[in-house]
Amino acid sequence: YVLLLSVGLFIFFFYCLFFFFFLMRRRPTRSTLDRSSAASDVYKRQTWTGQKSSDSKTYLSSYSPVDGKKIGSVSVTTKKEYEKVVNSALKAFETWREMPAPKRGEIVRQYGENLRKYKEPLGKLVSYEMGKSLQEGLGEVQEMIDICDFAVGLSRQLYGLTMHSERPKHRMYEQWHPLGIVGIISAFNFPVAVWSWNAMIAMVCGDVCIWKASEKTPLCAIACQSILQKVLKANKIPEGVSNIITGDYKVGEWMTTDNRVPLISATGSTRMGKIVGSAVAGRLGKSLLELGGNNAVIVTESADINLVSVSYTHLRAHETVLDFVCRLLLEKKKNSKRLSLLPTRIQKKYYISYMQQ
Repeated sequence: YVLLLSVGLFIFFFYCLFFFFFLMRRRPTRSTLDRSSAASDVYKRQTWTGQKSSDSKTYLSSYSPVDGKKIGSVSVTTKKEYEKVVNSALKAFETWREMPAPKRGEIVRQYGENLRKYKEPLGKLVSYEMGKSLQEGLGEVQEMIDICDFAVGLSRQLYGLTMHSERPKHRMYEQWHPLGIVGIISAFNFPVAVWSWNAMIAMVCGDVCIWKASEKTPLCAIACQSILQKVLKANKIPEGVSNIITGDYKVGEWMTTDNRVPLISATGSTRMGKIVGSAVAGRLGKSLLELGGNNAVIVTESADINLVSVSYTHLRAHETVLDFVCRLLLEKKKNSKRLSLLPTRIQKKYYISYMQQ
């Protein structure tokens, strides 16, 4: 009995020891858990009020035009979440507008320094999610850095005029006051720069921002917010100064028709701008519209001429293919107005040729 008991205890002890080491080997490290948790927050939560975010359990996915692969999924903002964001922004505005402009500029300066630190990874994300070249992605982040520098200087130059009065012993002066909430609607082709052009200026002027990024590049918006929230947290800035909402045009319509958002800055197509401008004007709001921008088509010597599109308004062709491209424009469009896009001597040559045909 003693021998059997000893053997049984030995087997039990060995089994417990083996099971303990097995669990330790399978248990992930703390850093792995932290990264997993962070990834879950970043790729699922896309309604932000600064430090806090929410998850509507309804998602949209982001795919890279580079290789067609899915990058991640983010939650779509609901009407209830939108109301929470607006209320948070209104509350933050009461505190933010009272902060001296140079101190607001210091927040923007710190953000610019953080952008310098994360320029390469953010530029790579812009390139991968939007599809532009890496150099253009890095250049877009540099534009963010540049506007931060500009805004810092502006924070000490919010001047007003002083004027003489017709009343004795009186002096008149003007003083600029912040508007409140600035709604920003950005397009996919410049997923980070356009937001910074608006947000950094608005912030030093004492306004708070709600950003509705393109549903095609939501991860770029998350990245910008993640970098900014570190600065906001370090300076104990109240929740609601910088906000993000996500979704299709319907989410943007909530802002454009909302009287609590006095200024809407929208970038996109002319068609979209007409809709936004009409909606904002209908409630006597202010709108800042950047519309209809198109990059020129450049036809190089090695290009396949048959693939050249004639729907663009700006075309630059290499001299070795210029003659063929011009004839292509004439033959396909039969529109002499296109000749105005060419140099004078080329216009004359091909206009005569076109009229003879």
